[in-house]
Amino acid sequence: MKKTIIILLCILFLAGCTGKKEEPEVKIDGAYYVEQMRNFKPGNKNKGNTEPNKDFTQYLDWLFEEKAVSSFLDFHFNIYDYKALGLEKPEAVLGQYKYGLDEEQIKYYTDVLNDLRAFDYDSLSYEQQYDYDCIEFDTLCQLASLYFYRYNFCMKAGESVLDTVMGYFTDYTFNDEEAVVDYLNCLNDIPRAFDDALTYTKQQADDGYPLLDEWVNYLQETCDSFISAGEKNDLILSFDRRIESCEGLDEKAKEDYKNQNRQIILEQLMPAYKKVKEDVEQYRGKANEDDYRFFVMDKDYADYMYMSKGCSSYSADEMLQIMTDGLSIVEAEYVSSLYEDGSFEKTIAALNGEYEVFTMSHEDTLAYLYEHENEYFPELGEVKYTVEMLDPENAPSTVVAYYWQAPIDNDDINIIRVNPNNDSEITYAPYGTLAHEGFPGHLYQIVYYHKQNPSKIRLLLVNNLAYLEGWAEYASYYGYRMAGLEDDYAASVLFYDTNEYFFEYSIADLLTNYYGYTAEEIRDFFNENSINCYSLEYYEALREIMIEYSGQYFPYGLGTSFMLDLRDQAAQKKGSDFDIVALNKAILDSGIMPLNVLKSSVFERLGIAE
Repeated sequence: MKKTIIILLCILFLAGCTGKKEEPEVKIDGAYYVEQMRNFKPGNKNKGNTEPNKDFTQYLDWLFEEKAVSSFLDFHFNIYDYKALGLEKPEAVLGQYKYGLDEEQIKYYTDVLNDLRAFDYDSLSYEQQYDYDCIEFDTLCQLASLYFYRYNFCMKAGESVLDTVMGYFTDYTFNDEEAVVDYLNCLNDIPRAFDDALTYTKQQADDGYPLLDEWVNYLQETCDSFISAGEKNDLILSFDRRIESCEGLDEKAKEDYKNQNRQIILEQLMPAYKKVKEDVEQYRGKANEDDYRFFVMDKDYADYMYMSKGCSSYSADEMLQIMTDGLSIVEAEYVSSLYEDGSFEKTIAALNGEYEVFTMSHEDTLAYLYEHENEYFPELGEVKYTVEMLDPENAPSTVVAYYWQAPIDNDDINIIRVNPNNDSEITYAPYGTLAHEGFPGHLYQIVYYHKQNPSKIRLLLVNNLAYLEGWAEYASYYGYRMAGLEDDYAASVLFYDTNEYFFEYSIADLLTNYYGYTAEEIRDFFNENSINCYSLEYYEALREIMIEYSGQYFPYGLGTSFMLDLRDQAAQKKGSDFDIVALNKAILDSGIMPLNVLKSSVFERLGIAE
């Protein structure tokens, strides 16, 4: 018996040795999700399937409700009537800055991804398949970002918590008294949020990434500007102006709220800004700028940054080619104008203010663009919007205008804020900016998309800047063609003159932070690929700016280049049947989505094989 048992044990042991080996445990980290981002492709679509999967519809509704209430300030700006949507308002506080792995958020997004992938893709309707693609890519971006916390700077110049505060609070809308109370609660929470950000920054510095000197300078200048404004601080002046239109408040209540706001700013925010200014000084001289190029920090992080900011799974090589092609397109049209009778002369006339369309008021310019949109774009139908002036005492002269978009559930609240102090020497530049921000740019784009009644969750996904800004710049390109010059080359010159730097900066960003080019190599690249090439000193300075403000221009240049390249590809494939209005309708009907998914969608809608 004993011998038999030993023989059986040996057989079992040998069977275990010769059987299938266990798969090694996969390490879940940023690189894991970046690899999935690299491999992300839109699924094969069933265009004939118009019947929604009811379970997936419920999933989308649940995801929207979760996302909508995850941040109070985003909730306020995205939702007009939360009660009508059946949503529960989140607590009126700011977000938290926690250094390290956020296990709670990782679990949440992991569950979202697993729940999404549990659905049979082929069972979804045609439009739901696009919802699936968009959610999957965005969730992969979110998960990768959580693992790359070491490199997520909350005090980076242009993207700091200080910038967020001014952006949200100066544009906060007071629809009723409840919104005013919520605003003041959030305002009270700013010192705590600043303390969180400073603690995060200290831990990040201890981990090897202190603030760059340029970021220290930027933060201190921002603090000085806020503190020195005193009673004329924009958060005081803009609050006093906006609360006047708040319904349901008598004059006494308005005055009480104005005093509360003023007291919070002078007694709590001023010391908080002073603390930030003093605290960040400790990092001066501690950072080596070249160490902050993405590829030096982490090559996987570099891929993540450009895929997320570029709103696509295109490789860096593919993105560089798209942007180089985009630059070639606008430069070729610019050069062609030099050889066309009258084209360049018309641009000089525009610069000298000889065209009435470039000298109209902001209101009249927007009305003009709205009236002429159907020359290149599908008609939007009736749309409501208001034009508001920024406070002349605080508005920076460099800002022309910007669009504060309509809430998801109310298309009537569209606001274009314009700057009475803008002193652009280029007379046609404000026209182009209003085309970018208004018609046929952001305002047109958002309202058109709302009118398609899309899945609401698509409006809350965050990795979409290349799509949004790419469209707005592309719209500005055609906005100049709508100006009545009756000369496409002249219109191209105006666009090139005001927007060429987006292409240049975006390419320089990628060359600097992904490929590790020196200033001399960047100069050589533009010498070979552009009609413009400047001195070595110019590219040394540009390279520094691209490190300090890495990724901030990139979505504009890539997105615009993508739209122009998509147009040219569609025109080549359609030949004499190409229709620019049909192309733009296909882009708009596709809606907000990753660029490589957008290309597939547009070609499908136009009946073009990729």
